[in-house]
Amino acid sequence: MRRRSLWSFLIAGFFALVAVAPQLLAAYQVTVPWAVTVATVIAALAALALGAWQHRYEQDATRRDEQDRALSEGCLTLPSGRLPKVRDFSNPRDWGVHPAATSGATASIPPFVPRDVDEELRTHLATSTFVLVVGDSTAGKTRCAFEAVQAVLPHHTLIIPTTVSGIAAALRAAEQHPKCVLWLNDINTWFSAPELTREAVSRLLAPARRGHRVVVATLRAAEENQWRTIPEDSAVADTHRKVHDLLSRAHRIFLPRLFTPAERERARNYARDQRIADALQQADEYGIAEYLANGPQLLAEWESAWSANTDPQAPSHPRGAALIAAAVDLRRAGYASVLPRRLIEEVHGHYLDQQGGHRLNPEALDDAWQWATRPRRGTTRLLTPHDPDHVDVFDYLVDSVQRRTRAGDHVPEHVITTALTYAAATDAHSIGITAKADGRYRLAEHAHRQAYTTRADEHGPTHPDTLDSRNNLALALHDLGRLEEAETEYRAVLDAHRRILGDNHHRTLAIRSNLASLLQALGHFEKAEAEYHAVLDAHRRILGDNHPHTLTIRSNLASLLQALGHFEKAEAEHRAVLDAYRRILGDNHPHTLISRSNLASLLQGQGRLVEAAAEHCDVLAIRRRVLGDNHPHTLISLENVASVLQALRLSVEELRGDDSDRNAPECRG
Repeated sequence: MRRRSLWSFLIAGFFALVAVAPQLLAAYQVTVPWAVTVATVIAALAALALGAWQHRYEQDATRRDEQDRALSEGCLTLPSGRLPKVRDFSNPRDWGVHPAATSGATASIPPFVPRDVDEELRTHLATSTFVLVVGDSTAGKTRCAFEAVQAVLPHHTLIIPTTVSGIAAALRAAEQHPKCVLWLNDINTWFSAPELTREAVSRLLAPARRGHRVVVATLRAAEENQWRTIPEDSAVADTHRKVHDLLSRAHRIFLPRLFTPAERERARNYARDQRIADALQQADEYGIAEYLANGPQLLAEWESAWSANTDPQAPSHPRGAALIAAAVDLRRAGYASVLPRRLIEEVHGHYLDQQGGHRLNPEALDDAWQWATRPRRGTTRLLTPHDPDHVDVFDYLVDSVQRRTRAGDHVPEHVITTALTYAAATDAHSIGITAKADGRYRLAEHAHRQAYTTRADEHGPTHPDTLDSRNNLALALHDLGRLEEAETEYRAVLDAHRRILGDNHHRTLAIRSNLASLLQALGHFEKAEAEYHAVLDAHRRILGDNHPHTLTIRSNLASLLQALGHFEKAEAEHRAVLDAYRRILGDNHPHTLISRSNLASLLQGQGRLVEAAAEHCDVLAIRRRVLGDNHPHTLISLENVASVLQALRLSVEELRGDDSDRNAPECRG
């Protein structure tokens, strides 16, 4: 920055000196005509150049000031406003590591027990890469990644976004710093940022770029399972596919919750710390990092707090438990920011009433808050105060609830609508995405409309965030069957993207794909086919035949050809897409199985029932083996098998090889 200011000063001084050349000649009584003429012409040109240069300099300075302000407001910076180096933040808590339990005078940060994945992780950090560490809450993901970055890249610039709106500034900063670490702890927190895409990360890490840039992210396994499951409905799948594409760009490292025998042996070297010694005693049931973070103990304390408050000597805390239940469900609903206390207070009564209400003799609200936010064993809390008006909920509790929640058991609607009255645009966006993924399209419309109107007021109608929200609103209207309204929104967004980004930008092409799907739903098949072909040609030209976006458009086109009755062309497209997925992703990948299911549906529609049954049964068998019996995709396959069996009018015995139909497929289980 100082170097740039010095050069600016020198350039301005030079132009100013040239501009006063005639006066200098006069002062020194130089009267040579040609010299005076030349000096006058040069002075006039210098004055024009100085004005243009000053205008450009002021514009550049304004832009730099705006970028610096966005960086300081959206990323972790030093008191000077500059980005830190990795070595400047040596406390794991600054990086998002869970506080560990304390005991007496024991230090708050226990020693790090080396994990089996350390060598793999540190090897990848030596190159420009995107590393994703996945595991259960309190498995030790953040601490493991923190220790690796500290060991390998201590002198790199550290970029940690602190708000969703800060993602854009963080990515710009990463492009400007040739040696940097972009730290995305709990990366699901940032999924709602439209700037965080596979393409953005790929540009950042492109081999042609000078320097050594690293993206390090962590993700809870429960969140990964949710986002890697791509709905089979293409309209619903857009956001999931964006996240899936982003995650698939990363080198994934899984960190188990339970320590391996080798890790436990290493932990014994640190057993002089009583907390690690205690954790080793529980290592068969709990992970050491999990136990150090007090996860099992806090979960048990929350569950016990629901009992009736009848003993003054040993009071329970049913209202405090309800506050925590409300906070957990707000997270499940997609509220990603710190949670307003007033919001939790407003909705917690529902959870208290579910457990018995006044019959539990709940404690006073102030007592409930004091209990819920009290540090346990030194630092760990059920609800952690962020400021006087906001709290965070321990994500271990959220994961625990998610694991035992049955499919379809959603957060109550009135809790979500109340949350939206408090939500900023980014949280409304996140709530809408979650509602859409759950098939709650009316709630998704409500949330996305709120995000759109808020962003339009804050940023204007053509800002990328505004257009992203408007596109999501159009998708929700599409899902609700309000097709004419959806078409109006799609076309408005498409016109803006074409005008601002051009016809070949990936966002423009995504909107055209959505519009083609809508035109198909409206029965405008020829217009839909023309849109699909145009988008497919662009994707092939820009991304290549094997890119996931290209294959998705080709699959959508195949479904349209099927609807038009062009079965041979549709089958050829479906088989080509399936072959590509098998070659690139393997037989068990979700994209491959969805493609195979689409082919089976085509065969069934043509009356080729034996072939269709064979495909559906194979897909069901793979999904049962890979995903389990209760996964949504497995249940869809069960429905597909039942449908084709009904069409065949075959009994289960016949499918298992009864002599009545030796050509029927075998569908076991």
